[in-house]
Amino acid sequence: MAMALYTRRRTTRVRTHKPFRSRREFFEEKIALRCISSHHRMAEPLHQHDFTELVVVASGSCLHRVGDSCTRVSQGEVFAVEPGTLHGYEQVEDFHIYNILYDPAVLPLHDIETNSGYRALFLHEEPTAHLLLDEPELAAISLKLEQLHDILESDLAGRHFLGVARFMEIIFQLADYFSSLGPRAGRPDSVVLEKILSYMEQHYMHEITLAALADYAFLSVSTLHRLFIRGTGQSPMRFLNALRINNARRLLLNSPMPVSGVARAVGFADSNYFSSCFRKQVGCTPSEFRETALR
Repeated sequence: MAMALYTRRRTTRVRTHKPFRSRREFFEEKIALRCISSHHRMAEPLHQHDFTELVVVASGSCLHRVGDSCTRVSQGEVFAVEPGTLHGYEQVEDFHIYNILYDPAVLPLHDIETNSGYRALFLHEEPTAHLLLDEPELAAISLKLEQLHDILESDLAGRHFLGVARFMEIIFQLADYFSSLGPRAGRPDSVVLEKILSYMEQHYMHEITLAALADYAFLSVSTLHRLFIRGTGQSPMRFLNALRINNARRLLLNSPMPVSGVARAVGFADSNYFSSCFRKQVGCTPSEFRETALR
């Protein structure tokens, strides 16, 4: 059954917090470092703090508001919020994040400021830059973040020293990972496009309109179109149809489904339009493709 893509607007309870949060609320006297694992199920109002916050999104999604702008964030994204930056979370969808809170005056990171991955994450023109970890790297970083949390919350002798060592290990690993991506690491467009492509690959069988896709990405239709042309060389709908046709070829070869059923299974409501698109991409009709392949 076709399912329309839309942006859900839900009413969320908003927690009330002081708009300014001081390091005194979070840090012990001996060390300006804290690691928190947070499950957000409510909106987080705009606030600012006098320490740096490094955020790793473990699962879920939300809108990250920074001043007057909003960006959708989801699993695998990493971003730093510098002291004095006004930000908050909206439209929260079971949002699980790791927060590393630290005071850059006490824990300076000058030794790696020349690393391109570090610069992409911390030294950028935008208030926050959203970078993306792949699944294996997210799993590895999440494990170390859990260990950092456990160390700092324990009664271990020397836990402050151990915590700083693990913190530095995490920062170096993130910097090296984003450095390995080259210029793509510092381009917010690449993150947005990757998320849209991932969504299309997971939902190509449902109805997806250009306007709804733009709404999902919080972009105008014209910006979405330019993003696709620049990143893939194709328009969004042409890319979507190509994705559907590729999956149709697989079904035609590996299932007894009639052509009309294959059309519906890959997201085409009109089997005639499906056949027309198939012919343009493959050079023959779906029936001819199946007959030729099964000879």
